[in-house]
Amino acid sequence: MLPTSAVRVWICWGLIAAGLAAGWWAHADTMSRFERVLGELDVEIPEFTRPPLPWMHAVAGGAAALLLGAAAATRRGRALLAPRPDPCERSTHGFLYLAATSGFLVLHGACLLAINAGALSGDWWLLPGALFLVFVFCFWRLRGARTPLREWGWTRGRGVLVELALGALVAIALRPLWHVFPLGLSGLGTPYLVYGILGAPILEQTLCRGLLYRDVRDRAGWIVAVVASAAVFALLHQPAARWPWLFVIGAVYGLLRHWRGSLLAPVGAHAAGNAMALL
Repeated sequence: MLPTSAVRVWICWGLIAAGLAAGWWAHADTMSRFERVLGELDVEIPEFTRPPLPWMHAVAGGAAALLLGAAAATRRGRALLAPRPDPCERSTHGFLYLAATSGFLVLHGACLLAINAGALSGDWWLLPGALFLVFVFCFWRLRGARTPLREWGWTRGRGVLVELALGALVAIALRPLWHVFPLGLSGLGTPYLVYGILGAPILEQTLCRGLLYRDVRDRAGWIVAVVASAAVFALLHQPAARWPWLFVIGAVYGLLRHWRGSLLAPVGAHAAGNAMALL
């Protein structure tokens, strides 16, 4: 006998919590061992120091805010910035998306535990690969039905370039404000730069503002969906010191998703934000 709908939802959220907890434990254990080794070598661990905000970022943030304000002052700009409803009012496959989200987060936690134990290499492609398998699963289960991409939020909105640029402008305008939070993303190699600017925005936004947002919004409304997707987005990342900042960022991405009715705006904001943090 299959469990009831409410029980299945709670099971999925339990799996989500377990996957996130496994990822947190793997990272905490790795950092603990790293600090222990440094202590045995009598190496002093440097404290985090926040670098000054680059003047170009400050100028770009002010210019982006002025540009958005100027656009809102014109009739054409107000029409462009007007909220756009989600073209898919309600999905009939919501639980499948929640199950796929929980499946990925369990794979995510298992991969991190295996990497921490030395059973897998720490190559950057492992976790995106796991998420790709989840997407393939969704398409396989929905074969013959309407493509889920539209339900996830992959729509043109008011134009691909318009939505991406609007999201990027929002991220740039908020850059001086976000500087008060620790980033710790600079100094990474080229593969991580490419993944951080191109891969991560697409994959993480599809997971949090696509699959998860769709199910929670249909069940509890868009406000709860914004909060829940922001919380999962924050807890996906380490270290824990960045969780408050990432929750705020995730909430901004969720509001963009609701405002524009498309994933393109949060993807553009995520890509622009990561580019400013990484470069």
